[in-house]
Amino acid sequence: MQKKHIVAIGAHPGDMEISCGALLAAHRAKGNKVTIVHLTNSPKFSSRFANRLYFQQLKTEAEDAASTINAHVISYIIEREDYRFNRENIEFVLKLLNELQPTCVITHWKKSLEPDHTLAHRMVKEALSEFNSDKRIDEEKCKIFFTEHYEDRIDFEPLIYVDVSEYINMWFKMISCFHDFHESSRNKYIRPVDYYQALAKIRGRESHFSYACVFNSTHNKLQSKDIMP
Repeated sequence: MQKKHIVAIGAHPGDMEISCGALLAAHRAKGNKVTIVHLTNSPKFSSRFANRLYFQQLKTEAEDAASTINAHVISYIIEREDYRFNRENIEFVLKLLNELQPTCVITHWKKSLEPDHTLAHRMVKEALSEFNSDKRIDEEKCKIFFTEHYEDRIDFEPLIYVDVSEYINMWFKMISCFHDFHESSRNKYIRPVDYYQALAKIRGRESHFSYACVFNSTHNKLQSKDIMP
């Protein structure tokens, strides 16, 4: 059986890792190829110098996180100041898809509180449409799925539940590499890692698993096999 190649494309480092990292870990455990892509980065500090240091820190953390499941990672293919929806950036993403030849793409949902996530959704969806249009009629089209991110919950409806119970510890090890996920300065009530762990448990409860990742998709449920490990 041909192995799958799962390409998870997020706006920033950590977006895909924390929202669907358990699924990515499951695919690696099954011998499938996984590539995590970060399109750009979001400034955290007022000075450019401080942001450059922060960008490098996140890039290193992302590489460490990917190494925990032996996945490939590609960071910052679009410069921060050039990050917008235009033909040039769509072609950047299309070129990447042509190089990677994914069987399945995961990215952000279309409605988000974070504008960078909405842009990522639009660019990836447009590039994937062109990527699929170039395939021969007898070639299988690459499917796209949208992960559940706490900033992308506007009108998000979980359609596909994936059991990740066996891989939750691998996910926790992966996101332990990101400092920001374990500090609560941006939200005094809950750390991101605690939120997503609780969410995975809730989604598992809904689907009779211990832990689950959920996805929305433009495809019918019969095609959900494309995202299954």
